[in-house]
Amino acid sequence: MKTFLDFKYLIISTQLDDGPMNINEDGSLNDNSLEILRKLRVNIGDFSYMRQTHDTIVQVVTKAGVYLADGLISKNVSAVGIRSADCVPVVLYGPDLIGAVHVSRVNLIGGIIDNLHMALNRTGSFPADLKLFLGPHIRVKNYQIGGAALEQVRKTRFSDFLIGKDYDFHFDLTAALCFELERIGVKKDNIEDCKIDTFKSREFLSCRKQLDPKQVKTFFTIIKRND
Repeated sequence: MKTFLDFKYLIISTQLDDGPMNINEDGSLNDNSLEILRKLRVNIGDFSYMRQTHDTIVQVVTKAGVYLADGLISKNVSAVGIRSADCVPVVLYGPDLIGAVHVSRVNLIGGIIDNLHMALNRTGSFPADLKLFLGPHIRVKNYQIGGAALEQVRKTRFSDFLIGKDYDFHFDLTAALCFELERIGVKKDNIEDCKIDTFKSREFLSCRKQLDPKQVKTFFTIIKRND
């Protein structure tokens, strides 16, 4: 388990030694996840997490539990977790709000950041007042795309974040995400990036390095209130 912030808020990401953090078919947490919560002194009844589907749903929640979404924000819950294995685990916090968003190429293009903005509006929060942390994720050097994925990006404004030529193109997911966050009003100086590449790292799970794309092993990034 790697700690990135431990002040008013605690931000951690689980590592290979902690085991995969996949949820069970009924949506419950697996044993590895429960052990991490125990180490963090987080009661399962105070923890919110998601059944993530690369969709653009961002929910505002008032109580802990498991939700069908790729983003959660709340003024009430004590801790929020997000699973990933190359996509960007974004955690956010403000004066009275915490949240997490699972950002992939697919849902970034689909508009999940606009949906985050609308969800923030429903809570009366302003993007300029928030701090955001980008957890371990795949970086442009190792994010090669082609075929239908490449053509999909080329048809959008995100084509500016394609790097390469001929048959060797890479997508800068990090830069594209930061562009979207700043577009909705997040201050550039309030975005902190851990700089860790899941594909290159030996400490974090990477989808692209796994043999079975239908059974992807994930890690948790968790934000917890320390008050």
